[in-house]
Amino acid sequence: MTRLAKEKAFLWLAFLCFSSIFYVGVATVTSATSSEMEAFLRRTRAEKLDFALPFSALNYQLEAKDGERIEHVALKDLDAPLMLVNFWATFCQPCIEELPSLLAMSRMFQDKGLLVLAISYDDSFDTIEDFFKEFTSATIPKNFIVLRDPQPGGGDGLKGVFGTKKIPETYIVEGQKVLVRFVNARNWTEPDIIALINGLLEK
Repeated sequence: MTRLAKEKAFLWLAFLCFSSIFYVGVATVTSATSSEMEAFLRRTRAEKLDFALPFSALNYQLEAKDGERIEHVALKDLDAPLMLVNFWATFCQPCIEELPSLLAMSRMFQDKGLLVLAISYDDSFDTIEDFFKEFTSATIPKNFIVLRDPQPGGGDGLKGVFGTKKIPETYIVEGQKVLVRFVNARNWTEPDIIALINGLLEK
């Protein structure tokens, strides 16, 4: 073997070794990140999901209040890297109990790409507005959007599409994919929940 051939063989071998080390390193980091996420899910008693929202859910018309006007908005119209969709109502005591922590968590992430949708099943927006006047004097975070599901035909509305049977129930949505479900009221400022949301925003 000539000297040039030996040098080429050495360089090729070095490249292969470096590639192997790099691949193993990346795989380890990915695995550790995945393991951490699984640990957060276990500790927060959250359910890992992985399903795409159907066209009907992305286009489902929800009510939004702008001053005195009722407008309509669909999930596909909302632009955010990550959405937290919370199904609630003012007549639901567990929903009310978790609301302060949900608002506090929203404030933590209001400039980090998280959009929180509080989708109410109350009969009217007047009821929702009266509730918030009594409930808090604090400013609602700009990434916390209160919507109302009109439930056409008396059905389950949007929560039925998500698979929700009772409220409160909360989902983390990335793009058109539902990633995580939280059943029942939570303390949304728990360190593990904050870490889980941070991890999803940074991945």
